Order: sequence, then C-alpha cells, then structure tokens
Amino acid sequence: MFYDSMIKTEKSDDMYEAWQEYREELTDTILSYIEGYHIKRELLVNKNIRLSRDYGIKDVVAKMDKKPVLAIWGAGGCNDIDVKKLSKYFKLVLIDHQLDVVTEVIKRFNLPQDTAAMDMKFWDVSDDEYRMFEALLADGEPEEIKDYVEEISNKMPVYNLGIEKLFDYSVVIGLASQLNARFMALAQKYQNIDLDYMAGLVGDMNKKAVDALWNSVSTMTKNLVIYGYEADYLDKSTNEYSMEELSYNKEHVNEEAEEKIYLGEIPYWIDENLTHIMGSRELERKIKSAKETEDYNIISNCRSLIWNFTIRKSYLMLMVALER
Repeated sequence: MFYDSMIKTEKSDDMYEAWQEYREELTDTILSYIEGYHIKRELLVNKNIRLSRDYGIKDVVAKMDKKPVLAIWGAGGCNDIDVKKLSKYFKLVLIDHQLDVVTEVIKRFNLPQDTAAMDMKFWDVSDDEYRMFEALLADGEPEEIKDYVEEISNKMPVYNLGIEKLFDYSVVIGLASQLNARFMALAQKYQNIDLDYMAGLVGDMNKKAVDALWNSVSTMTKNLVIYGYEADYLDKSTNEYSMEELSYNKEHVNEEAEEKIYLGEIPYWIDENLTHIMGSRELERKIKSAKETEDYNIISNCRSLIWNFTIRKSYLMLMVALER
C-alpha cells in the first residue's frame, strides 16, 4: 500500500543541517516569549516601569525552586527546534503519537534524565485506520469514504488527563496542519475522488482535531502557550510567488503585529483569518476567539519567521504567544 511507503518519508533527520538557521531563530523566539512573560510579571510585582538590569531566562529559572516544565507538542524528531539548548533551562516533555521517535530524540541529543516522552492521544488515528481509508479510496465510493471519515472523527474520546496545569509552558509548532494531513496526502495520490470533496471532509475533521488539540493544551498548561503555524507558503516550482514577496510579507506582518500587540489588539492577519493552509486556518480562528472564550487573557507576542522547509518550499510561520 502507498500509506506504508508514505510514512517512511516523514522522517526529517536528514534536514537537520539545512534547518539550522530556522531552528536557532525559532528557539530564540520561544525563549524571548517566555522571558517577556516573566519580565511583565516582575514589573507588576515590584510596581516598576522598567527593570534595573537585564533580566533573561537564566534569571527566570534562578528564581524558581526547580526547573519549570516546557511541553513540546508534536515534537517528532526535534530537527526544527533546539531541545538541547532548551533543556538547560526547562524540564522538557516531548509529546508525540510516535513514542519511539521522541524516545530516540532523548538519546540522540543526550538530553537530561528528567526529560519525559508522552503520547497524549488527543487525536488518535491508527495505522490500520489509515490503511482502511486507503482501501476505500481505491474503491472510489464517496459515501463510504464520508461515512468512514465521520466514524473516525466521532469515535475520538474526550480524555480525562487526570492532572490539570501540569506544564508551565507549552510550545505547539506546525502541528495543527499535520493532524489530518495524511488523509489529504492519500487522496491526492489516488485522485479518483474529487479533491474538493475530500478537502471538505478533511476540513470538518480539522475543526474537531484542532478543538481537541486546543482543549488538551489549555487544560495542561499553566502560564504561556506558544503556537506556531504555517500562515503562507512559497512553492518554488511555480512562478506565482517569489521569495522577495514572502520576505516582504514577513516584515509587514511583524511591523503591523508589533503595533497591534502594543495597543492590546488582535494582529490584522489573525483578525482577518488570512491563512488558507488546512489545519492552520482552523487554529488561527481559535486564537482569534481565545479571549472571548476566556481561555487566555491576551495575545502577548506575534511575529513571523521564514522556514525554508525544502529546496522547493518555504513557509511563513506565525508565532503567537497566549498568556493566562
């Protein structure tokens, strides 16, 4: 079956060197967001306008009795994030549905013994269910496919995780777009079912999957959640878009978002829900409505990074920090 060969291509270890610049920028962004969160609280406690000295992540951790807990959701092989650097300041929890992959990450990067690997099972589709979906695609019966996709969505249990606010901070980068990406990848391979029809089915799944992700992260996180998602992309095999335009969008998003955050407003890109990438679009809607649902008090940071994902494809990643 195509599915079994497809999942073998998902491993990204061979991109570790190519992603170095993005990895460093992403990791520094995470650290700066957490520093910013604590600086504001330090100012509030001491009722100061500014701190009398530099206040960095080392100072944050030094004031605590023990290392704060940072959860990385959808960690995978951690080739896009510097877990070795983060482990200096945080007790890491690597969350992924492939426990063997994140267990190998702990060994590969020689992470501290207190590093944990977990599968939260908030959106749990088995290999056998993907194989069954592929078999239905091969038969080409739209109603049977629709019924099966709905069956998978509806059987997802609402997990009682047992412990609330287990993590001080959560980082969720590029996960929302991947929750149901395998379904669309399989549909594009067979193409005997209308792709717009399939996109509608997977879109409905994404609403439920992103809700499940959001609820799990919110339940488990005490202070700060950092979401990163694909807001735009450049496919270098077409001539419709250029790297210069992607870079311009990055700078424009960052300038506008900084002004909006300062005014306590929602950045324009998020407010208008301009993202069209499946999964990311649904996450963006959740972020926009976060304050209305009282999940979070404020969008405290928002900026974009460019991720040169492959030789042919680059993403504009939007990094959003949500405070309790």
